[in-house]
Amino acid sequence: MNNRFFLPDGKIALLFVLLVVLDSGCARPVSIEGQAQLAMARQQLEQKQYNRAVESLSTFLKRESGSKKASEAYYLRGLGYRQMEPANNDLALQDFQQVITRSEEEPAWAFAQVILGHIYFENQPDEPEKAIKHYQPALRKLPNEPPRDAVLCRLAVSLQKLGRFSEADLYLSRCYNDFGNSLFAPYARDYFGARAWRLQYEAFSDLNRAQQLAAQLKQRGLQADWSPRRVEGKLLYAVRSGRYNTHRQAQQALLQVRGEYPQVTIVPAP
Repeated sequence: MNNRFFLPDGKIALLFVLLVVLDSGCARPVSIEGQAQLAMARQQLEQKQYNRAVESLSTFLKRESGSKKASEAYYLRGLGYRQMEPANNDLALQDFQQVITRSEEEPAWAFAQVILGHIYFENQPDEPEKAIKHYQPALRKLPNEPPRDAVLCRLAVSLQKLGRFSEADLYLSRCYNDFGNSLFAPYARDYFGARAWRLQYEAFSDLNRAQQLAAQLKQRGLQADWSPRRVEGKLLYAVRSGRYNTHRQAQQALLQVRGEYPQVTIVPAP
């Protein structure tokens, strides 16, 4: 399955949203030293100094864990862990979990749910059940602007992976109707109406080559066919086989043929 449109660099975009909106909470105020420490950490994240930002935020949390800025600090440190090289998703998960155990009224709460959903969506192997668990509550709080488009699309694909295709269509339609100019909109349209998963071996501009590959696969006992598809304005002929209700079933089938056909991917199909 081609994941390129599911892996945008959206983590820093979320960061900038939080730098503007995070200023709430009913806990004790932040000390002057704490305010300076947090401001420095924000600047370090903007400058992509992720290791230094994590150190600054850890220092802040030792002093200010009971303050009204603690949720923001946990969230920002989670972003730092996720962006640093190498990334530390385990520690990032712990920080985002810290955020969502607090009040839903905290501005960081929905964004932490989004990032947790992204982590489980991107895991190898992916964990669609856990991604759904975080994406759905995030939608209750997110404004009608990015990253809502990413959440709608990734939530829908997670549902499709579990065979919940009709439910997925509701989120896909909201994605392309509400965010027509989004990076995710054309993919939401493409995935809308899917009711199964298939293996796609290749897409040719030459129909003869597609027919030859389909015939070759049939000779090997695979239920293969070809169909025309327009991709970025070009007419291609995609060669596919099988029909699977869940993504995991398709993954099992893929493992059986990938050795001979390394370019094979998993795609949704109507």
